[in-house]
Amino acid sequence: MHNGREALEADARDRADLLLTDLRMPIMDGKVLIQRLRGGRSGLPVVVVTGTPPEGGVASIQSGDPGRTRLLVKPTLMEDLVTAVQWVIKQPWRHRACRSHFITSGSVVRDASLTAVLSPET
Repeated sequence: MHNGREALEADARDRADLLLTDLRMPIMDGKVLIQRLRGGRSGLPVVVVTGTPPEGGVASIQSGDPGRTRLLVKPTLMEDLVTAVQWVIKQPWRHRACRSHFITSGSVVRDASLTAVLSPET
């Protein structure tokens, strides 16, 4: 999957716990994707990783849900991504509490290495 419409369809089949997206995608851009997903699910944590940040910064993409959105500018370090994800979910990432997948740039991702980083053993 490489566009927002496919991401929306994937979420309809299996709701994601977190949206990790770019803003620039064909067919449906990230801003519209965020608006559509949050239209039916306020509070969805969103991390945007983009090479072209919007003029209004994170406020322009929050879609009426302040505090649950982080904007990272490419290139991005993995530690910055992990910090952003942990911040938007505002709780320790628990493997049992969350499915170990999320939508990213239009793809459902199951990434053991990222899940391991986000799911510390306690």
